[in-house]
This record gives sequence, C-alpha cells and structure tokens, in this order.
Amino acid sequence: MYRILALLAQYQLFLHPEPLCIRKKERSDQCKKLLRYIQDNYDSKIRLSDLAAILNMNPQYFCRFFKTHFHTTPISYINQYRVTQAADLLTGSSLSILEIALDTGFESPSYFASIFRRTFGMSPEEYRKAMP
Repeated sequence: MYRILALLAQYQLFLHPEPLCIRKKERSDQCKKLLRYIQDNYDSKIRLSDLAAILNMNPQYFCRFFKTHFHTTPISYINQYRVTQAADLLTGSSLSILEIALDTGFESPSYFASIFRRTFGMSPEEYRKAMP
C-alpha cells in the first residue's frame, strides 16, 4: 500500500484541490449570474428549482448556498428586489397599484401590500402620496 502511495506521489497523480482564489472567483461569477437572472426575470414567476438549475444544484443545497452568500433566503431577496422596483414605479408612473403589483411579479395584490408595508412601513398608496 505504501508503495502505491509513493508511486502516486512521485508521478503527482493525487488530485490537487483548486486554489482558494479560483473557487472564490467561481463563486463570485455564480452569484453574479444568479443575481442577473433575478433582475432580468423579477416580473415573472421565479421558482427555486429554476434558480438552483442555473448553478447546477439541487434546491435544498441551493437554499443553503444562497443563505450563506447573501444572508437571506432566495424568496426574501426576490421579494425585496420586486418591492424596490415597485416603489420606483409608484413614484415614476401613473399605473394603478394592482398593475404595479402584477408587473413586478407579485401574484397577489394583498401579498404585495403586505411585503411593501413590511419594507417601507406604509402601504403602497401612502408611499405614492408621500413621495414627490
């Protein structure tokens, strides 16, 4: 057994792990790709399985990966991005609140209002009136 290990070492046949800097760059590129996908598709239904597939991960591992790198859940991140886009539309357009909710990917106006209130401390209507 020792002879086999010595031969493997002599011919450098052991697999060397990637240097840490390569893994960090790869992770960074994966995170950028993921965020770009969310930004490009926030207005439609985004499934965890779709996000996991982008990084070739199963959904359970993907959720842990996301939480580790972004310190929030994928659903929370997507909702925060959507509600931020909605806030811009509330001040920059004359669309109805229902249209804004649907245009930013929320399937339920009441869920949109709940997330909006939790984020901004006021309803979408109050926000629209308060912002110039």
